[in-house]
Amino acid sequence: MLGANCCYRRIRFEKSPIGPDRIAVCYKDDYAQDPGFRRGLPATNDFRRLPDPDPESAAPCSG
Repeated sequence: MLGANCCYRRIRFEKSPIGPDRIAVCYKDDYAQDPGFRRGLPATNDFRRLPDPDPESAAPCSG
C-alpha cells in the first residue's frame, strides 16, 4: 500500500516491467529534469510551486 498526502504534491504513475501504473514518479524540486514534463506532461512537484501553481487549499483533490 502506498500512503501519501494526496493534496500536497503532484505525482504520476508509469508502467514497469511487471505492469502498468507501478512506478510513482515525482521530481519534487527539479521538475524541469523530468522526461515526462519535457514531453508535455504536468510537472510532478508541489501543487503550490511553479510552473503551474495551484495551492492545495484551492480545490478538493481529484483522483
